[in-house]
Amino acid sequence: MSINHESTIGWAWRWFVGELSECYEKQEASAIGGEVFFRCLNLGSDQRVIRAGEGLAEQTLTMLQHTLGLLKQGMPVQYVTGITTFFDCELEVCPGVLIPRPETEELVLWAASVYKKRNVDSGIRILDVGTGSGCIAIALAKQLGHADVYACDVSEIALDIARRNACNNKLDIHLFLCNVLEKGTGEAPLFDCVISNPPYVRFSEKMVMKPNVLAHEPELALFVEDDDPLKYFRAIANKALMWLQPDGLIFFEINEALGAETVKLIGDIGFTDITLKQDIHGKDRFVMGRK
Repeated sequence: MSINHESTIGWAWRWFVGELSECYEKQEASAIGGEVFFRCLNLGSDQRVIRAGEGLAEQTLTMLQHTLGLLKQGMPVQYVTGITTFFDCELEVCPGVLIPRPETEELVLWAASVYKKRNVDSGIRILDVGTGSGCIAIALAKQLGHADVYACDVSEIALDIARRNACNNKLDIHLFLCNVLEKGTGEAPLFDCVISNPPYVRFSEKMVMKPNVLAHEPELALFVEDDDPLKYFRAIANKALMWLQPDGLIFFEINEALGAETVKLIGDIGFTDITLKQDIHGKDRFVMGRK
């Protein structure tokens, strides 16, 4: 790239997306470029057009060049900018914390809709297990304005990020460290709802995943051994029987290939009225059960 005083916003945009198009399909390159220009330069699509003739400082162009290098190496744009959006919430993310997926938004919508249909959110106590960025806990706290929301994770890095995200979204989330695979339930109040998006991708399924996900997102939050792919579901469901009030609900995001097995597992553990729900793509993706 030739950095000079004649470099304009319009030129920088064409250059940036053109370079990205060498690594990504054109539409994806444009979407990634739009996210970078919005997050890093505060330029939405309208402003990019209106201000296309304005020059950019050398420091800004150098930053764009560095950002482009990271993106070409396969780093997800969310890690490059440090920000992602989940529902209407802006969340910090960093390597070591899973980037929230659209499917998880569906999980939140389902759980929130169950309580909204009951016309009750006041006094509901919710626990999000394996909170990561805090996306589920934060979204539910916004969806159910009077709910008392708790969240836990085994990762201190994740808890730090979740704590900042809760603060940035002006929400009071009770966060604590917890390894669900360890014995004991810990000090916790009884809950009306336990919800989780635990690791569920089998190591054998790595071959169908995007290389940038494998290279940059935390293995701890994604993968589970093939010989016991439901171990987190088993551990969480067993603890949920002690954590939940009578008639309390458990919600899971699940591996699409293990829907029947997950239903059987939580049924065998003691949950009833189990529902297996598909995502918008028609894949078995969520399970709900009642204590």
